[in-house]
Amino acid sequence: AELRRVALALGDDFGLLFVALSYRWLEKGNPDPQGFHLAIIARVAALYLGLLGNKMEDQIRTTIFGKLKTRPDHPSDLYQAFEAKGLGPPDFALFWDYGSLFQQPRVGAENDLFLPGLKASNIWYGHAHTVCWIQSELPKGFAKRMKEQGLAETYDESGWCFVEAAISAAVKRGARRLDLALRWGLAYDWSKKGDEGWHENFYGPDKPSMIEQMRLTAVCARGRLPPPLPEEVDRLLRTEKKFTASSDVDTVSELYRAFFENVALSASLGFRLLKWGDVEAQQLGLVLPRFAKLQSLDLSENNLGAAGAKAVASFVIVSGSLTQVDLSGNRLGGVWTEFEYGKFVQKGSYLAEGIKAISEAIAVSGSLTQIDLSNNAMCGVTTDRFRYTSGIYTSEGIKAISKAISVSGSLTSVDVGMNNIGKDMALELISVFTQKQMTFVGLEGCDLGPDGAKVAAEYISDSGSLTQINLSSNLLGGYVVVDGYDRYGDVNKTKFVADTQGILAIADALRVSRSLTTVNLTFNQCKKSAEAALREAGAHLKELRL
Repeated sequence: AELRRVALALGDDFGLLFVALSYRWLEKGNPDPQGFHLAIIARVAALYLGLLGNKMEDQIRTTIFGKLKTRPDHPSDLYQAFEAKGLGPPDFALFWDYGSLFQQPRVGAENDLFLPGLKASNIWYGHAHTVCWIQSELPKGFAKRMKEQGLAETYDESGWCFVEAAISAAVKRGARRLDLALRWGLAYDWSKKGDEGWHENFYGPDKPSMIEQMRLTAVCARGRLPPPLPEEVDRLLRTEKKFTASSDVDTVSELYRAFFENVALSASLGFRLLKWGDVEAQQLGLVLPRFAKLQSLDLSENNLGAAGAKAVASFVIVSGSLTQVDLSGNRLGGVWTEFEYGKFVQKGSYLAEGIKAISEAIAVSGSLTQIDLSNNAMCGVTTDRFRYTSGIYTSEGIKAISKAISVSGSLTSVDVGMNNIGKDMALELISVFTQKQMTFVGLEGCDLGPDGAKVAAEYISDSGSLTQINLSSNLLGGYVVVDGYDRYGDVNKTKFVADTQGILAIADALRVSRSLTTVNLTFNQCKKSAEAALREAGAHLKELRL
């Protein structure tokens, strides 16, 4: 009754209560005789619950403020969910097969309950909302001992472990499926120092942040493969994987087949923040056609390039159900930035093939209504965290996107922001949007300037369908002009010249818009008087960000 009460109170976050453990048994009859797995799970569980604190920081806060700080700086989604609902200290249930299923020797009803319980474990491992911890690390000497017995030497080589991992990889979003063997990166190291008075809880929430390398939810979500087809699983189980009992092959293969047939009916798939590249996207492309009812596909914040884009585009073209695709934060333009030797440098070389493939998919799809292509260097220019740009501009890819939008019969929501597409292409896109029934338009970081703001204002005024628009980081409040050169003739000084005419035009548009509810105008160098005009004009909006 208590579990049901808490689950209902958590709403969409109910799955955080249920954690399934996948691990390798270390001995027949006793999976963890020396507590090897238990020590790791106990520590991660403490991080999940927010029980590890910063002793040195606590002492400082106690001295200064007279009270102990108990809330972690970077708590888990579980901690935040309990906190938001006022449910007190967080708690969760752990499915550990040895303690959760009847083990040998079984008698009477225990035998009757074992197989149904085993089949039901698929729900724990595979449900989209539950959490799965893959504890794939093994103690020293284990592989040698298994080799001598002709058994699986690693977690991945074990048939049971392989299928549990495959089931958990099918429909969970990144942070709900963690490989704890990867914890030895900065995430676990920093969390570990919490006991020594250095840092706090770095299990972390399920969202990007500057401390990505310090969060278990980031480093432990990587390395996950796309869900394999049942035929491929059956082949691998019979030819490459190992079992203690060979009779288990048919049972395990059937478990996965039954699971896959159920999840193939899913309406949404989320594979965000997994560091997937073209290889994983191509593997996923082979599986996606089995998801005949798929409506939403999220592949944001990965490393997909041209080949990956082509794989996704091929599915978009043939799918009759897909309505939403999120490819933001990838490498569709073939270039990206990395931090090397104290500075950000551009990597890769520009390729338009993947962007053109996406364009073709947009043009011919009869079901696609929303696509997010933001932050993909689609014009060959990248921007680092300090707002410096690198690369040579080309409009080849974005022109293909613009043309595709113009002929699409279904698209109503497009985000091409943070692609450095430039003022001219942004204005061309706005011209295209005026001929469509758009509901959302994302044009962040396009350098529209005050003149472009006037064009955007006219579009906002005239559109009867637009409900949301993102015009952040467009210098709508003025111009940047050259104010000095170095001895080599290169610009070394600029200044900002305010011009409120564009902002005031947008304010006028907000007053007359019949449909707009949400507007993002942040980072536009607005003067206080112009900002006040926007606040007055947009007072009726659901959300106005300045």
